[in-house]
Amino acid sequence: MVPELYEPDNGHEAIGSQLDYIKRARLHGYGVIVTNTNLNTDESSESNFNVTQRIRGSGCAEEHACYVWENFVLRCRARHICIMAHSYGGAVVLELAARYMPDFDRRVFAVALTDSPMRAYTKHFKKNVLAMLKKRTINWAADNHPVNAYLITRDYGEVRSAGHLLHEWTSYTAFPYIFKFFEDERKKLR
Repeated sequence: MVPELYEPDNGHEAIGSQLDYIKRARLHGYGVIVTNTNLNTDESSESNFNVTQRIRGSGCAEEHACYVWENFVLRCRARHICIMAHSYGGAVVLELAARYMPDFDRRVFAVALTDSPMRAYTKHFKKNVLAMLKKRTINWAADNHPVNAYLITRDYGEVRSAGHLLHEWTSYTAFPYIFKFFEDERKKLR
């Protein structure tokens, strides 16, 4: 799931970009799938009637993620999957966990969220989905405590400080701690 874009300034080009995440993941031997669940129409393919074209399998964020899961994740040989999602990506992760629960439970070993307002989303999901996520999820929330400081445990997982109050900066500030979480959880699989 791709974080919202942040207009880079003052040498902060990495803020809002997934490039550092992709580079680090590849360096650590991860395969990578990047989704853009916010892009649901193709503005470049307008017809003669100025009708924006819908993107197949991408009517909404959840539909796009399910399309990717069904057409790529289910078909891949990866036995161990970790997910990084920003903001509304948390709701998308909940949908994936609920819809593909047996596969998700078997293969997803870690879920890192950044500033996802999960309390708004979790009320629509069954307790067994939340219990499954709770064992493998950390949400780095916009907060002024030191980055990675424990804040609270919720029904879906742990909440830690992203060390910054701006929503758009949370993926950037939590970056090293997200990869430490992934690596720590991956070591438990061996």
